[in-house]
Amino acid sequence: MAKSLVDSLAAGWDPSKYTDQYRENLMKIIRAKAKGKKVALEAGEEKRPAEVVDLMERLRQSLAHTKAKPAKATTKTDKTEKTEKRHRHTRRRSVA
Repeated sequence: MAKSLVDSLAAGWDPSKYTDQYRENLMKIIRAKAKGKKVALEAGEEKRPAEVVDLMERLRQSLAHTKAKPAKATTKTDKTEKTEKRHRHTRRRSVA
């Protein structure tokens, strides 16, 4: 279940989408100071309010959604039953 969750949320990673803004800004400051200029820092982006998610409620909804779908009944195949019988038989012999 965890693997399917991770697989559904996974996406390809494209490093070109990301930049190191801290390093870029720091290098601008260093270059300006090296030239003897006075450095004026730019204001950063305003932080957007984060959406607070009630994880317990989301878990309850997920579990309710899962319970709504009937689970498939699993049946043993003839091969599985034969294998189990063989293992039971060998365990008895080794104990005796």
